[in-house]
This record gives sequence, structure tokens and C-alpha cells, in this order.
Amino acid sequence: MQCPLCSNLTRIQPDKKSQIVEHLIITMDKNNHIHVHGPVKNQQLMYVFIQAIAEQSGIDIEEGEI
Repeated sequence: MQCPLCSNLTRIQPDKKSQIVEHLIITMDKNNHIHVHGPVKNQQLMYVFIQAIAEQSGIDIEEGEI
């Protein structure tokens, strides 16, 4: 699988694509295998991404739970 943001597969306009600093893409296949593509070694950024996902999903994460 190629990342649409890392390759030319994306439909994002070039001027908007150049504004993207980091990205996180998670996929699950029909066998429930989950693939994560992104800066996973950057724990501080992963914390920010996880908090944003939880907030948009209506999941309450207390400070320090992650």
C-alpha cells in the first residue's frame, strides 16, 4: 500500500499538500490486520494525534492516561 500523502496518489491540491507538516494514516484489512503509517516514534506528536482523535470521536481521555 502506498500512502496517498507520501506519493502522487493524493487528490489534495499541491498548495494545500505543501502545508501538511505531519500525517497519520491507519488502515485495517479484512483480516483485522491494522497498519499504521506516520511518525510513530515521535511520542509527543502521537500523543497530540491520539488526543485529537479521541476528542473528535467523543472519547474522554484523562490527562496522563496515554
